[in-house]
Amino acid sequence: MRNLYIFFFFLLPYLSWSNPIDGQPSIGGLDFMSSEKKPSEISTLILPRDKYLPADPKMNISFEMELKDSPILGNILRLISEENVLDLKFEPTNNRPYAALIILGDFLEKEIKIKIPKDLLEQRLWQLINIEIDQYHQKLLIRVGDQEFQTSLTQPLSESVQLHFGACKVPGYTTRDVPGFSLRNIHFTSGTHVYHWPLNQSEGEIVIETEAGYHGQIIHPNWLALYHHYWQEVAVLENNFQPAIFHDSLENQLHIVGSNKQIIFDFNKEQLVQENTLEFQSQSPLLLNGLNIQGTDQGLLYDVRGGKTIDYHYHQQPNFNHLDNDLPLDYWHQSLFYDIYKNQAYTFGGYGYFTFKKDFRYFDNKKQQWANTAFKGDEISPRYLAAIGYLEDNKYLLFGGHGNLDGDQAKGTQIFHDLYEIDLKNQSVKKRWDLKKTHEMVPGHHLVVSHDRKHFFTLMHSANEPKDAVKLAKINLENGNLEWVSNGIPNEFKDTESTIKLFHHPKSHRFYAVLKHGDYNQDHSEIKIYKLQGSPRSAAQLAALDIMPEEKSNYYFLAVLLLLIPLPAWWWIKRKKNATETVVAPKQNFETRQVTAYEPLVLNEQNKALQNAIYLFGGFKIFDKEGNDISGEVTEKLRQLLLIILFHPYIMGRGISSQEMVDILWPGAPKSKSKNNRSISIRRLRLILQKCEGIEITFQNGEWLLDVSSGAYCDFEAFVNLRNQLKAEDKENQINQLSALYEIIHSGIFVANSKLDWLENTTSHIQSDIIDILILFAHQCKNPLWVCDIADVIFKFDELEEQGLSLKILALAHLGKNVQAHNEYDRFSNQYEKLFGEPYEKSFQSLSK
Repeated sequence: MRNLYIFFFFLLPYLSWSNPIDGQPSIGGLDFMSSEKKPSEISTLILPRDKYLPADPKMNISFEMELKDSPILGNILRLISEENVLDLKFEPTNNRPYAALIILGDFLEKEIKIKIPKDLLEQRLWQLINIEIDQYHQKLLIRVGDQEFQTSLTQPLSESVQLHFGACKVPGYTTRDVPGFSLRNIHFTSGTHVYHWPLNQSEGEIVIETEAGYHGQIIHPNWLALYHHYWQEVAVLENNFQPAIFHDSLENQLHIVGSNKQIIFDFNKEQLVQENTLEFQSQSPLLLNGLNIQGTDQGLLYDVRGGKTIDYHYHQQPNFNHLDNDLPLDYWHQSLFYDIYKNQAYTFGGYGYFTFKKDFRYFDNKKQQWANTAFKGDEISPRYLAAIGYLEDNKYLLFGGHGNLDGDQAKGTQIFHDLYEIDLKNQSVKKRWDLKKTHEMVPGHHLVVSHDRKHFFTLMHSANEPKDAVKLAKINLENGNLEWVSNGIPNEFKDTESTIKLFHHPKSHRFYAVLKHGDYNQDHSEIKIYKLQGSPRSAAQLAALDIMPEEKSNYYFLAVLLLLIPLPAWWWIKRKKNATETVVAPKQNFETRQVTAYEPLVLNEQNKALQNAIYLFGGFKIFDKEGNDISGEVTEKLRQLLLIILFHPYIMGRGISSQEMVDILWPGAPKSKSKNNRSISIRRLRLILQKCEGIEITFQNGEWLLDVSSGAYCDFEAFVNLRNQLKAEDKENQINQLSALYEIIHSGIFVANSKLDWLENTTSHIQSDIIDILILFAHQCKNPLWVCDIADVIFKFDELEEQGLSLKILALAHLGKNVQAHNEYDRFSNQYEKLFGEPYEKSFQSLSK
């Protein structure tokens, strides 16, 4: 069923999307860097960009703001009219216990100063600011959170105003001193006029206004919406091999406790605030785990090897005097949780002595030892490395992990994607769902339940690729639907040396990823800390935020137009179906010798380039010059851009022009907007590819191309070169090129969910060429086992390719595997009927001759 196009109405959900997660009022925003840090990159936000707002007698300005403790006395907002100026300024602490917001203007009776305690400033929380100008009653009212202040007006304002946040460059009103702050969700009302700038974009210098098209302009933008998807590295710390890691959610601090060092890192300040030397002498490294006790200022420090727990108060140093570090390690990477009513620690599962565990254990505080306990209800299979997190009312959720059904490691490892609810109050377990194995990703140690109890978040990484990136998954509690809501964090996971933890700060809504990698022999570990803004968003959701309101109407029109497509689409599929009925596979000749053992096609996987390389087949991957997988840094839009640059020469025989690129990626967008989008996207993609040596995007003779030098590698470029060589070879000499091509394409489909018609069509064209190559290879290949493998690869590209079915049936029949041949025919027939709603008419016998 080559070239079968299926239309997905993906635009409508994204265009109407606006619901917050975890009760957060809005996402994104603009970040204004303090002017003393980078004077040449001071941000200026002008609302609107090329006109003024009406100034009725009653006006209201509101916005959400996150202040930073900057040393600069500078402007946050400057309201300009023809005759008047109103300023909102920030006054730093200057060694005082508070900072201040000051509002002043030449039409105010007196200035207003609002004190902001330093500890509140350090929490980095969003505050709602509301400024009301009432010329009827000659007063100005400002609300900051729960505080309210007012002053009198001495004269009326002019009939129009303009808002300047950050620096102001209007002649006669210039100011360059700017404190550090972030801004989002700006509203301006004047009489019956209403304007709204959500500031939830992820790119561009045009600031979208959603009510009246009064768009603004931002100079030197730093869009925060990016950081609802892209992790930011905060710090790299060091400690002993296996320290306990706690999150004090009340103070938003990270505690890392090793045998010789206690570290306290403040997430709000993003700096190390305390480091203490500890004394514990042993021949073997101390193996610790940490558990925060819900809603308190303390946790439990758990000695994994010795099996002891210690109360750990966040404001004190731990005491290791009674730990026994010479006992055998019987439980490793178990799930640790706490009964808040009984004040008792529990564990589930773990690994030790070639056995996956399924025990529930509790720590007997009187006897100071662990004891097994029974839970009623559903049984959880033996496993370790499961994710666990608090749900509500002394209930926990346990998700996924490694293990198998009976615990014996010799029988192999199974990846679990199931969810259980553990009720400590009733000592029961309830299975919510089991997705079986839907992908190769497995969770880290923690999960975080959303405020509305509809989803949970957990970090996940590949079970089979140790160097694969760690991503944040948002998973539906009811049905297990998974959505990736972050880019990838480079990671090299080793289950005996690595720890992956996820923490969440409820007040700021931020997520924190803590990745620990240890060296047992050196009793040393490196701990990397990353942060993500609250209400994480997928790459597709970020892209939807950047659609201008006038563009949305075009997309809605397109969506309505697509609703009219089913009839001609049905006719096209029917025509394709009828066409496949006339296909007759050529006679296949096999070796006459008996094949007694599987002789696999030679694949040089060990020679696969893992530095300076781009892979499309078998999954999108980019490896930098250090061998790190940086594909997680490429958003959906940037991936589309890269694929278009790669594929255009294959289809058109030349590079792609700027206008062609815009027409494909941003159809219908205004010229200035599309040009801005193109330049920003190319710059971002170039910055990512700069991490690879020998791979760059070039612009020559008006055409964009991807240049891959001899020291770098791109599997699609290698595929194109071999395909061209294949065309130039005589038939009897083609087998070498066919074998090399198979080595590249055997991993299967390489582009999914492209969401662009041009890419859908191009991908279908390329896949059709690939199937032709595979069929040619199968006919020149005499080993029936190899032909079976080739047919399986054909089905990866098109599961209803009739020649693939015929090849496999003939090969299996030659091997005497008639039952398997019939099973293949049944699978194909069932899938055919499922798609077309009618039986597959060709008989098994007609395909096996």
